Amino acid sequence: MGWFWSLLILTLLLTLSKSLSSFTSDQFDTWCKQHGKTYSSEQEKQHRLKVFEHNHAFVTHHNTEANSSYTLSLNAFADLTHHEFKASRLGLSSSATDLKNSD
Repeated sequence: MGWFWSLLILTLLLTLSKSLSSFTSDQFDTWCKQHGKTYSSEQEKQHRLKVFEHNHAFVTHHNTEANSSYTLSLNAFADLTHHEFKASRLGLSSSATDLKNSD
């Protein structure tokens, strides 16, 4: 009888996992439309979905912590990894580099 309960629990977990994945996928599609995001291939879109899921989980986890004094939300960069965001948004611009080199 133990195998029956194990199989039942496994089936429930798989169903829940698929349901949550579908929910996040729907959120991602809505987010893409909201921010005008398009991707060059289905493979790129799937990669960005995984990044979005990771960032969504991070935001959700942070916002459920009682000891935080601020909340997070998903913005137009939610499909970028932390490294990609830093490289594209926090680095020096070429004009700033040109100004420094012109001295």
